[in-house]
Amino acid sequence: MKIGNVVTDESATSYKIILIFFTSIVEEFLYRYGLVFSKNKTSLLLLGWFYTLYIFIKPKEIDINNPKHLLLFIIFFVSLFFIFRFFVGKNSNFFSSLYQRKFNYIFALSVMLFAYSHLTLYSNYKDLTTILFSPIILLTYFIAGILYGLIRIRFGFVWCCIAHIIWNTISVLC
Repeated sequence: MKIGNVVTDESATSYKIILIFFTSIVEEFLYRYGLVFSKNKTSLLLLGWFYTLYIFIKPKEIDINNPKHLLLFIIFFVSLFFIFRFFVGKNSNFFSSLYQRKFNYIFALSVMLFAYSHLTLYSNYKDLTTILFSPIILLTYFIAGILYGLIRIRFGFVWCCIAHIIWNTISVLC
């Protein structure tokens, strides 16, 4: 709870729990769940890629803390998921063969977009210097994206989420 400008232990703990668990699982659904082809999984992967593009071009007028904006945001992305799902379903053979022929590119793009989605954590992320040095700034996120992707492919989605939760726990608590 926030009293004036003071943040209580309760709100700080809630924030840490959200950072550790919720963001880890959401990021895994958006960037790694779809590394194995199916209509729903591929649709989520496309949604994650679209979300990454969205956070870079998001209009300043949209405030997710505003309940109306949040509702519109959720409706938009849920609708977009079903549009992607319909599109992937209608072109299932194409996407299935694309996964077989170009999986390395799909994997690399997923890693890149995962890393670059974290660039917005920096207040000056649109600054030219930040953009030029972004491969260095985001190196740990590139490595994490590769690691989580390999865990996803080799051991499964649950283990990928566990690895991400462990990393976020260490990052938040240390």
